[in-house]
Amino acid sequence: MFSPGTILYFTPFYFKGDKTPAKNKYFISLGQKDNNLLLATLPSSQDYVPTYASKNHGCINIDDASFNCYYFEAAKIITTNGWAFPKPTYSYANWIDEYDQTSFEDKYAFEGIDYEQIGRLTETEFLNLIKCFITAPNIKNK
Repeated sequence: MFSPGTILYFTPFYFKGDKTPAKNKYFISLGQKDNNLLLATLPSSQDYVPTYASKNHGCINIDDASFNCYYFEAAKIITTNGWAFPKPTYSYANWIDEYDQTSFEDKYAFEGIDYEQIGRLTETEFLNLIKCFITAPNIKNK
């Protein structure tokens, strides 16, 4: 379920701290840290890319602005099973977070009810995503 590069779709996703209302949300597993800690990014359709930056599928890194995201073009195939995000989607480096795997498995126990496994990023897409985040000026402990 949490293999690196796996895209899940939670219906709904419960954010940490309960300050943000639960909503349906994509989740990309980036890997594991320690035994039970997941590293992941929550892609968004919200465009926070500075207007002067060009948007091409892939990494957008602006050192001067401490800005980094990975841009997924709408309808561009990104998974091994031929899936694509339905609209332009952004994974922001500063939104990478850690999640307790046991809590996740308890909260989202049933595939097809709590979440859907969308697919796995192609190897090239996943490596490009990781390389992009490694170059991010605003990520601690890369």
